Amino acid sequence: MPNWITIKDFARLWEKIGEIGLLRLLRRFVLPGSKRVQEQWADERTSVRSWWELEAVHRRWNLLITGNAEKTPFKYVAEGIFAGRSGLKAVSLGCGTGSRELEWVKTGIFDRIDGYDISPGRIRFAKQNAANDSRLHFHCADITKISKVEDSVDVIIAEGILHHLRDLNGILPVFKKWLKKDGILIVNEYIGPRRFQWTPCQQSEVMKLLAETPDNYRRLRNGKRKISEDPPGILPMILNDPSEAAESDLLYEALKRNFRILEERPFGGTLLQPYFKDIVHNFLEPTPETESLLRVIFDREDALLASGTLRHDFIYIIASKS
Repeated sequence: MPNWITIKDFARLWEKIGEIGLLRLLRRFVLPGSKRVQEQWADERTSVRSWWELEAVHRRWNLLITGNAEKTPFKYVAEGIFAGRSGLKAVSLGCGTGSRELEWVKTGIFDRIDGYDISPGRIRFAKQNAANDSRLHFHCADITKISKVEDSVDVIIAEGILHHLRDLNGILPVFKKWLKKDGILIVNEYIGPRRFQWTPCQQSEVMKLLAETPDNYRRLRNGKRKISEDPPGILPMILNDPSEAAESDLLYEALKRNFRILEERPFGGTLLQPYFKDIVHNFLEPTPETESLLRVIFDREDALLASGTLRHDFIYIIASKS
């Protein structure tokens, strides 16, 4: 049965009113879908809420994607798939504030990266942050409506954007046409349940882990203790950001149909994403107790993934045009 709205959604609504004000929130609900997406991503910086805020999580990603906790995917790709190459031209889809593009140009393999994002505020921030680098060019645009010349791009970078798209089998072939014959697609994506409708198994395992977690690490910002992480209501998600995880469950198969996958590195997130939601701020201080608890959490997810109890919700893919 579809999970259209939950009790927690009303609490989140009240919290959102406190963050942005009632009038701005009501205005968002009457905007067309694309404008609501812009509103959702209008702020270039947000409060600490999600698992990717943790340095230990980034090191874990490095390990699962590259085999080395000290080696980033940027370096891994540059030294591997693009070894000995330079002067490449890339398009980055959904570039946000441009932080990833700054890391990509540091590898030295790109002469030009054009980043596109729907949020004017984030593009302004990206331009300011990269003002001294002539290789970076940022544009405010809907990536499903931009035009690129066929066979003109060496690389397409898609990190955290494809799970926001609908009609994947219609739009992926368009992106594919932009690539040169030997062009490469780099994907870092969420491929889990659409609209973050966690499976009963996910919810059960998160609840078990929370029950074992010391109270001071389960503290919500309102002072209460987190005991579970239920899926968000579908209706509030659509009203807030109709693009969020719209067809995420179809993404992996759509990529396989439209590109030739050269490498794929699943990196979990199935337990960590719902577990850390709204309590990640308690893990920011790198104390011995925190580091020990993080090891327990990471080991639990690894064991559940290895046993097949959970499947990977995130994946890193390197694919070719043909």
